Amino acid sequence: MSYIEIWSPNKNSGTGGFKKSIIVIHTSEPGPYAPGRNPGTAANLGRYLQSASVQASYHMIVDPNGDKCRCLSNSDRAWAAGPIANNEGFHICAVGWAAWSRQEWLSMPKMLDGMAEEIALWCKAEGIPAQYVVAKDLPNDIWGITTHLQTALAWRQTDHSDPGPNFPIDVLIEKVKAYMGG
Repeated sequence: MSYIEIWSPNKNSGTGGFKKSIIVIHTSEPGPYAPGRNPGTAANLGRYLQSASVQASYHMIVDPNGDKCRCLSNSDRAWAAGPIANNEGFHICAVGWAAWSRQEWLSMPKMLDGMAEEIALWCKAEGIPAQYVVAKDLPNDIWGITTHLQTALAWRQTDHSDPGPNFPIDVLIEKVKAYMGG
């Protein structure tokens, strides 16, 4: 597992109140979507998140080439999905658009593999099950992998819908399980 480190100042530090029970998937939404348009790189997004004025961050960013950028340590809380979701878990961002079709997502196996590898490490380290968790389960302390949309529906602290209805969560979770050895 290799990645570059570009640290973001946009975080809450320390482990007090940091539950580490969910992993939240995001997309970067780099400007208006146009089929075939390059969404950019993990490093470029990491550099953007270095600005305190942005007031957003993720633990890890993965781009279509599978390149990774770490922006926060695992003990920091991201500014990514509202106070509750930020305190509940780790946040990983796919450099891309929620408007992508399932086929577009599946055409980027390096990104999905890079995301799965990182998610598997977090699952192992924190005892988070490699299972999809939806909005109705999040307030009931069900642990697992979820999306920004599901946290928005559960806690109503943001209005985001990423990573979109066509994101292949089923494929990602199978890849996570494979990286975990099962």
